Amino acid sequence: MTDYRQLLACSGAELARVDPLVMNLLVAKSIPSLADLDLARYQKLTDQWADDVRRRLPSAERVFRQTPQDWENDVNFFRLGVLCG
Repeated sequence: MTDYRQLLACSGAELARVDPLVMNLLVAKSIPSLADLDLARYQKLTDQWADDVRRRLPSAERVFRQTPQDWENDVNFFRLGVLCG
């Protein structure tokens, strides 16, 4: 996909298979000042961020297991804190 208008022609099932990042970047490209947005660059960047979190999460979760009460006893709350950090 290269244009947000292509999204408008998609069925719900087709949209469910489209990466949300791509959807958002395509819509952003429709803003004149962002027309030259490099989708591949931002896809690569977010993939790098996700890989970094995937690598760090197992060791970070050891901290959660030691003090779950500090994180409302909720591993997902803790994970969100890792993402925000």
